Amino acid sequence: NYQPGGILRAINGDALRGIDQFNLGDGGVYLLLKPSPNSLVKFFNYSLSESYRINFRSASFNGFFNQRRKRNFSTLKMEQHFGNSVISLNSGYSVSEAIFNYSRFETDASGNDFFLGLNYQYTGDRFQMKGGFSSDNRNSSADGTAPAVSYALGENHPYFSFESDDAINIHEGYLYGKYFPNSKLSIGGGLRFNPGIDADRYLSKQINFKLDVNEN
Repeated sequence: NYQPGGILRAINGDALRGIDQFNLGDGGVYLLLKPSPNSLVKFFNYSLSESYRINFRSASFNGFFNQRRKRNFSTLKMEQHFGNSVISLNSGYSVSEAIFNYSRFETDASGNDFFLGLNYQYTGDRFQMKGGFSSDNRNSSADGTAPAVSYALGENHPYFSFESDDAINIHEGYLYGKYFPNSKLSIGGGLRFNPGIDADRYLSKQINFKLDVNEN
């Protein structure tokens, strides 16, 4: 998909008179493979690139506000069935970059995220179990300049520089099971734990019961 801003502004200039220019292009691809009757592979990738410039007015500044942004993310899922058991792998990766600026204000922000999950599931006549481990990693950074006070936006007004880096890493394991003694009763329990790789170690526990008294 591609959207050139000039064509849209030409046919709808009154509604878009505040927009000086913009462009948008994005595209995706989805792939599904079945290497065997018991295996499955899914892959998806999406990319986006956009930019625009608008007329920006305030009591202390009259000019253009500019934005440019790019993003790409991919996901992958693999499944393998063995009788009543299923092993699956889920992963995702995302990168992004964005630039905003007007007057002395400018921000350059970027980020990258990575997720990986490995799961095992067993389904029997009266028992179900699922367990696995996941790693969620998110990183972002930003730097630039900003006005010292919110109402003084002119190029000759005071400003300051900033820079930041943030990282969040969560690693968790889980185990969950459910037992059906009969058609009306189910008993379940689960554990979720963090081994303490990048954060404090913790363990959470749950148990649940469900009883269908009658059809109503």
